[in-house]
Amino acid sequence: MAVETVDALTKQDLKFGGGKQEWKEFFRLTSSAIALREGLPRVPGTSLEGLHERIESLSNLIKVLPLFEGIGNVVHTVPDNAVYVLQHT
Repeated sequence: MAVETVDALTKQDLKFGGGKQEWKEFFRLTSSAIALREGLPRVPGTSLEGLHERIESLSNLIKVLPLFEGIGNVVHTVPDNAVYVLQHT
């Protein structure tokens, strides 16, 4: 769901191979970190050396936390019984 959310909010096409290289690398690295935590194989070609540092550096560069914090703020201000749609234009 994170890829789709970033696609919708940043007008990229990551899910289908488009988008900025920094976002692609961020998702490759975070996918490998999650896989390692779950005892699964990492994304092919992803080095373990400095994995967490590279994730942190990219996260700061592309401003991942502010993007998702902003989403959280919006979701918290929408009433529980509201209906809303994310529209990609």
